[in-house]
Amino acid sequence: MKSNTELIHQWMEETIQKDWVCVDMTCGKGRDTLEMAKLAHHVTSIDIQEAAIEQAKALSSQYDNITFIQDDHINISNYVKDFIHLAIFNLGYLPDGNKKIQTTADSTLMALSKIYPRIRKNGYLVVTCYVGHKGGKEEHETVKRWIDHYKNFETTIIDSGKRNAPITYICKKTSFDSR
Repeated sequence: MKSNTELIHQWMEETIQKDWVCVDMTCGKGRDTLEMAKLAHHVTSIDIQEAAIEQAKALSSQYDNITFIQDDHINISNYVKDFIHLAIFNLGYLPDGNKKIQTTADSTLMALSKIYPRIRKNGYLVVTCYVGHKGGKEEHETVKRWIDHYKNFETTIIDSGKRNAPITYICKKTSFDSR
């Protein structure tokens, strides 16, 4: 059985077009950034941790279509002004990093609210929630409620049903009418 990450990367290969503009809202080690850079016109990748940005830059050094930003994802509207085709979140903490530095229900809700208006009609929001760490279940419930609130999303959920396994939401924005 493929992991959520493998399934999302396969989905990216099948979905992203060469003219797309994408945003990695939680850069981490840069694997999603790299996959998007292979396929899209431009990727903006943001992370609060310098170590994450440095790892991602090293991983994707052969691509010149990435803008890396070291900042909190709640500040994304300072950097992304135009419409985008895809925003992706991998919530939680940097693998093998400081587990005290992690996304929270509040910060994720703020970041979702900031990037949502920038997603164009027929664009996508992809959010992977990791429920197995402290605060992860609360963050997942917050994300689920936020997604359910918007009636203009066609949502596909990837959930293995296994205890503490990640849950991914692939949301296609079908209109600008948000409710």
